Amino acid sequence: MVMVSDVLNTNLAVDDQNPPSEVLPPKSRTYVIYQTAKIVIFSVFLSFVLTTSSYYLMYGADDVLYSAALFSIIIPALCSLPVGWYITLQKQKVLELNSNLVRSSFELEQLNEALQYEATHDAMTKLLNRGSFLSKLEDRFNSSASDVLLLIDIDHFKSINDQYGHHQGDEAILIVTSIIDQISGPDSSVGRVGGEEFAVLLHDVSLESAIKVAEMTRREIEQAKFTPKQGKAHKLTVSIGIALLKDSDRRYPMRKADAALYAAKEDGRNKIAVHYYPGDGYKLAS
Repeated sequence: MVMVSDVLNTNLAVDDQNPPSEVLPPKSRTYVIYQTAKIVIFSVFLSFVLTTSSYYLMYGADDVLYSAALFSIIIPALCSLPVGWYITLQKQKVLELNSNLVRSSFELEQLNEALQYEATHDAMTKLLNRGSFLSKLEDRFNSSASDVLLLIDIDHFKSINDQYGHHQGDEAILIVTSIIDQISGPDSSVGRVGGEEFAVLLHDVSLESAIKVAEMTRREIEQAKFTPKQGKAHKLTVSIGIALLKDSDRRYPMRKADAALYAAKEDGRNKIAVHYYPGDGYKLAS
């Protein structure tokens, strides 16, 4: 099962989710010394300029001027050194707190994305789960798109589990998943809606194009290499039901494709059946 930590370490490990470098606090003592020195120099310079210029304007250049200038350097230096050191340390603490806050915010965002991913995807296949796929269907209805739904079921799947074990059944599911996902392409929605049942929503395609995609999928799965037992291959096949979605299907969006799938299985499996209008009948495509 996919864990949150796995998703964080893989799917969500992208550069733009790292905290910006400018919020990270400086770590070296050199930074503290440098900032303190800036404060001291500025304080001494300001004190020297104001003291000497004010004295000179009022009393002119005399022996006291040099003493005033000396004190304008020594006293600010002695006072600003500990004050500057303290201010710099406090500034560093604020930067550290800000950095921790930003880092925590990024980590929380990553965790939320990981949880969202787990809530909407099947743990084994990484496809959309049933609930998420149905939500995608609803979104497509709202967009008034012309989509075709494919329901794909692995034939005699129970016999694979019974003969070779559930781990080989999982391997068969992963093989079928890979082929479906590859052929359907990035512009479609693919979900695992049952144990061995998959759904593909082809966006903005004709029924004829959808039949070609279904046939290619059926053929590729039939030719896939599946060897659950050493030296013994097992032929994988699927049955596929196809239906063009209309607004009238909103309440039960998978009903017609599911009925077409049932017709394909009734005809002997490893077949494609298509729902067609009018008459709500079904015909075999292969």
